[in-house]
Parts: sequence; structure tokens; C-alpha cells
Amino acid sequence: MAYSSEISRDNPVAFVFLIDQSYSMNDQSSGQDENGNPLSMAEAVADAINAILEELTNVAQRDDGVRDYFEIALIGYGGNETFLWEGNLKGQCFAKISDIKENANVETTTTEVMVRGKLMEEEHTKLSWLKPKAINNTPMKGAFEIAEKELKKWVANHKKSYPPIVINITDGMANDVTDPIELINASKNLQNISTDDGNTIVINIHISNGGHTVIFPNDISQVNGYGTILFEMSSILPENFVNSAKEIFRLTETDNIRGIAVNASMVDLVKILDIGTRPAKDVGIQI
Repeated sequence: MAYSSEISRDNPVAFVFLIDQSYSMNDQSSGQDENGNPLSMAEAVADAINAILEELTNVAQRDDGVRDYFEIALIGYGGNETFLWEGNLKGQCFAKISDIKENANVETTTTEVMVRGKLMEEEHTKLSWLKPKAINNTPMKGAFEIAEKELKKWVANHKKSYPPIVINITDGMANDVTDPIELINASKNLQNISTDDGNTIVINIHISNGGHTVIFPNDISQVNGYGTILFEMSSILPENFVNSAKEIFRLTETDNIRGIAVNASMVDLVKILDIGTRPAKDVGIQI
């Protein structure tokens, strides 16, 4: 049965995050920081990605250290950098989860809490890797083509692995195409890259701070305009994704649902990232 390969250090799973860093990502999002201050789209997306990366390092943690069950790529489009790892990881596309944990930026903050009638300081540690950025245009097609090139190399060395998962996060339409079919074809090319366990899964998340929200539709008539392009660009989700989506979003129609969200809020984004990385938690992991 496809999409059922066990994850191990010999057969890790690849997660590729394509991140819109165009100028419009400076617009205010529906998200807030821990103090209730509004966040820009770029800041909210960086927070969500950093949170899911920290979660993945925790999933891979064992008594003897972080085991390399996952290899992760952060590919930005709009800014000057393509591969978004920094520090010792700078310049590389895929990073192993142990190296990601090793190269985290660690931020420690304190808050005051009342404990048994006495004001105490509570320390919080936050890990981060991705910095918010919002400049220039939206060369989304180019990002898909880079992901295709890198994933072909990755899959050639990991034929027995669970299929790669690509999650594209954007607030708008690509401006490096003259016809939407170019963008659809770029995504199809990605989806055609396969391991022995199935084809690459592509999930597209369009974020905004308003508008009619559609998450995981199963029919193109449920979306319109730009949503129809994203629908055609997105994979039909495998059963384990569908089960998670049904549980979290209370879906009633689950046949042939697509990995697409239109006008998603920041809360929706976090939930979809959780669903998109569920194989890291739901598929058996070999010790």
C-alpha cells in the first residue's frame, strides 16, 4: 500500500517548505505575538515554520540524541537568498534534523507569574531558524523548479523512503509566469517525482487576513479565481492526511480532497502544517 513506508535513519522522509518572501508579506496577518501585538505575514509564517521545526526535532529526540528521521529544506522566493538555512547550514538545501537541532537560535525570555500568592519569574526557551523577510516579487514557479531539481537528487538516494512532502506558503499569485498553466505544470512536475512508496505530495497554502476561507476542497467548483489554479497545483491527499484533516477541520467530504487552503488564517496555517507533517508522527518510526 502506498504512503505507508516506515521512517528510519536509513529511509528518512523529506519535507520541503516553499516560503513566499515577496514585499506583500509585510502586510498585517491575523496572527499575534505572545504579547498580543499584530504580526506581519512574514513574521507569522516564520513563527509557524519555527514551531513545526522545533516539534520535528522533539519527535526525533531519543535518549542517545536526535536521530535523523527527517531531512528538511527551506526554499524562499522573493528575497535574495534561495536556501534559507543560516550559520553552519548556510548554502545547503536539505539539512538533517540533528544538524537543524544543533544549529538552532536559542532565545530565552522570562515572564512574571503568580504562584501561591507570590510573584515569580518563569523562564521560556524558544528555538528558531527562519527569519521573516519580505522584499521584491513572487517568483513562485522558479521556487517549484528549484524544489524539483533538488528533490530529484534527494529521491535518487532515498528510493525506499516515504514520499517527499512539499508545502508552499504564499499570500498571492506568482509573477514569473505569463500563463497559469506554467505554474500548474511546475507543480505537476514536482508531484511526478516518486519513491517506491508513492509520488511527492504538494500542499499549497494561500494565507490572508480576510476573505472566504476554503480548506481541503474535493471539487474545483468549491473555489474560484486564484483558488482554481491552486486546486490544480495541489495533490490529492493520501488516506492518513485525510484522516487528520477530517479530525482537525471536521470535514464532511473526504473523497479526493486536495491539499489546498485559500484565504487561510494564521491559526489555519498552524493546523495545516501539523497535518502536512503528520507522517513524521503517524507512520511507524523504526528504532
